[in-house]
Amino acid sequence: MNATLDDEDGSAVSLRDLIATPTGRLIAVGVLALAAFHLATAWLGQFAPYIQRSIHLGLALALLYLSRSQAADTGLARRGAAIGAAILAAVACGYILFVEERLVRDFMTVAKSEEILLGTLLLLLVLDGARRTTGPVLPLLTLAILGYSFGGHLIPGTWGHPGFSLSFLLEHLYLGTEGIWGSVTGLSASLVAIFILFGAVMLATGTADTFIKIAILVAGRSPGGAAKVATFASALFGMLNGAAVANVATTGAFTIPTMKRLGYRPQFAGAVEATASSGGQITPPIMGVGAFVMAEMLAVPYLEIVYAAIVPAFLFYLCVWISIDVEARRENMRAYDTADIPDWREVVTWRRIGPLGLTVGVLLLSLFRGNTPVLAAFYAIATNVVLYLLSGDWRPAALRTRLG
Repeated sequence: MNATLDDEDGSAVSLRDLIATPTGRLIAVGVLALAAFHLATAWLGQFAPYIQRSIHLGLALALLYLSRSQAADTGLARRGAAIGAAILAAVACGYILFVEERLVRDFMTVAKSEEILLGTLLLLLVLDGARRTTGPVLPLLTLAILGYSFGGHLIPGTWGHPGFSLSFLLEHLYLGTEGIWGSVTGLSASLVAIFILFGAVMLATGTADTFIKIAILVAGRSPGGAAKVATFASALFGMLNGAAVANVATTGAFTIPTMKRLGYRPQFAGAVEATASSGGQITPPIMGVGAFVMAEMLAVPYLEIVYAAIVPAFLFYLCVWISIDVEARRENMRAYDTADIPDWREVVTWRRIGPLGLTVGVLLLSLFRGNTPVLAAFYAIATNVVLYLLSGDWRPAALRTRLG
């Protein structure tokens, strides 16, 4: 299990390189703590909403800024600012742990002056963190909504409203359960995090590589084979992840260079991978965060959403496949070279298919037996790690190599 982390620019950073510096060692400890926290709460049960969400967000924001301080192009002043931002994020989120009882007990909590300050700092850090990870659109949209809430009294007509004071808005955002600690953060802290961890474990143990090889065997010889492999692999991996970005990072790192090497236009290669990976958000049994929001808002079991998504997901990938086939025949796109297609006897082995099949089987069986998706993901992670350890060489040198 080769341990790597992603830098802010998306490049992989090995754990050995990371722990060469004091800040790097702190990041490594933070990442392990965040992973252990989500594994423990998936298995033993989650904390109360304020506690679960504040620990999750505090660690995530602190790690985001600490990783920024490690970038090679960061000067001393920016490095100090990034470390300071990480500390402020930890303090602002950690404060919620100490006042959680008061927030739950009092129906209308009046913010103190220090809470207004902490709420302002955390709001700015969340907006900046969103900018760093998703781009400027989401923070700008949030600022527009906040501006409308604050300045509604300046708008005439139907769209106007009396407006809210800045202190009320910050109080609502920082101390209430409909702002920073709302349902979206709750889903991230409970469901999304554990499935991102599940995808990372699949990638680290080599199980995700089996998906790629199966996809090559199925689609590699047909016209536009590399694009169809990207589609099939993204569908397989999307079934167990549901995150488009993680899907692109996993399958795209292999399929996009292959498509370009075979002469496909770079724009076409990127479009195919982006489209196919986005479909993972509607591919059962593990879909994107929208499916969990849907289940919560409709107050229906998650499995009902899973059943309803089977046909749309199949039709989505069928349309992508047909579109690729039409384009490939029109542009005379090459299939995979014979030398690049693996021997099925090397892929269809217990060492490859066994861990994959058992991991997926445990996940599905746990879901269909009525366990929560979080607990099902924990069982699948535990199964995958145990099988990875049992299926290799147990001599000390080989074991150290596999553990990375």
